[in-house]
Amino acid sequence: MSISALLPLLLLGVVVVGAQQEKTVCAGINGIPGQPGAPGQHGTPGAPERDGRDGLPGKLGPLGQPGRAGTPGVPGEQGERGEKGERGESGVGPRTAFSAKVGTYTPAAGSPVTFNVIITNSQGHYNPGTGKFTCAHPGIYYFTLYAHPGEKHLVVMIMKNGEVVSKVTGINYNAISGSVVLSLKAGNEVWLEMEAPYINFHIDAHRDAVFSGYILYS
Repeated sequence: MSISALLPLLLLGVVVVGAQQEKTVCAGINGIPGQPGAPGQHGTPGAPERDGRDGLPGKLGPLGQPGRAGTPGVPGEQGERGEKGERGESGVGPRTAFSAKVGTYTPAAGSPVTFNVIITNSQGHYNPGTGKFTCAHPGIYYFTLYAHPGEKHLVVMIMKNGEVVSKVTGINYNAISGSVVLSLKAGNEVWLEMEAPYINFHIDAHRDAVFSGYILYS
C-alpha cells in the first residue's frame, strides 16, 4: 500500500489516541485564593443641585386628650410676719357743719347778714364776724335759713361767691324759710344778703333768724 493511501489512516489514529489521552487527564487541585485588592480612592464630589420647592403645609392633627391634673404639691413653710402698714384713712368722710343766729341789730342791704351768735361751729368754717361760710372740703353742701319779716316785704338772698343762688321772701311777721344744695370747691364762700329795698328784717325776744349748713358728701 502506498504512503498516500496510509496517510489518512495515520491521521485518524492520531486523533483517536489523542482523544483517549484527553480522557485520562486528571483534574488539577484548586489554587490558593488571592489577597483582596486595596480600596479605591474617593470620587470627585458632584455639583450641588437647586433647593427643592417648599411642600404644602400638612393638615392639623386631631386635638390631644387633656392631661390629668397633677398631684398637689407640699405646702410651703409660713413666711415671716410683715411690717405693720401705715394707718389707713377713716371710713368717715370730712366733717363740717355750722349753725348761727342773729343778735339784736339791723342788717344793711348789700352786705352779708352777720349771724353772730354761734350755735354750732366745731370746725370753725363759718366766720361770725363776716357772716360767711368758707368751704374747706370740696363736696356737696346743704344750707338753710329761717327769718321773720316786719310789716313790709323782706327778701333774703342766698349768695355764693357774690352770685345770687336763691331768694326767699315774706311779709307781715310771717316766718320765712328756704334751703339749697350747692356743689362747692375749696375756698368757695356762701352767705346771706337782703335785697334792697326789701330789708324789713325783724328780730325780737320771740323771733330768731338762723343760718345753717353742713356737708352731705365729699
